[in-house]
Amino acid sequence: MITPSANDTIVLSNILKQLQEVSFMLWEKGWAESNAGNISVNISEEIKQNDITFSLKDPQPLRQSYPKLANQTFLITGTGKRMRDIPKNPLESLCLIHIPEETDRFYFSADTSFCTAPSSELPAHLLIHDTIAKHQSGQKVIFHTHPNELIALTHRPDLETERDFDRILLSMLPETAVFIPEGVGYVPYIMTGTEELAKASAEAFKKHRVVIWEKHGCLAIGTDVFEAFDLIDLVNKSAQIYFTCRSGGYDPEGLSDDQVDDLKTLLKIS
Repeated sequence: MITPSANDTIVLSNILKQLQEVSFMLWEKGWAESNAGNISVNISEEIKQNDITFSLKDPQPLRQSYPKLANQTFLITGTGKRMRDIPKNPLESLCLIHIPEETDRFYFSADTSFCTAPSSELPAHLLIHDTIAKHQSGQKVIFHTHPNELIALTHRPDLETERDFDRILLSMLPETAVFIPEGVGYVPYIMTGTEELAKASAEAFKKHRVVIWEKHGCLAIGTDVFEAFDLIDLVNKSAQIYFTCRSGGYDPEGLSDDQVDDLKTLLKIS
């Protein structure tokens, strides 16, 4: 295989521009402090459609196989990289990796423009991508970020289940119930970067597109980076409204269960 030329790399420019725009928004919102947060994008379809091939190097072992990811190619943020740096130096902040037929390993692109140290959350990203592929749901993007109000909400000790969070988040803002009718997934605190966290997250994504990690952050999946961003933006806005009411000295009434149920059917009707 050959290393892609500059013209070939332009094929990916739309994806890179989206990542630049969204990573800046994450930083501007304060959801990506220091080197926090990570993004992965399955670019296999774009690679195939434009007949791009990559010279590969440095085979890296994985802790398990990902059967549905054979011959798939991904962009993923590098470990220690900052979201605020992606707009300035996207290639230096992103790894380009390829999973071959033997899905218990991956290869880096030989193009030295890309980073060669993927996020420590790579196992979680790959397992979630594998789950997406099994369910053929079409999402290509995984976002992990640290929305302030949403994390704060997970520190409330009496909220312990998905139902507890849905009761608040879907009732604070009509759009949340409309665009996320299935509600949010919830994973009680598990050490970051562990296989246990990866498995719990992948399981939650079988039913949800947004998953909250207790006292840590939030993940979302989308067909593109903007969809994934919008989902997190919605649930965090709901949490923000909740805390605005509480800081005003009163408990918010929220929409009733019947009102939320009516909103959940709105997109289906339209």
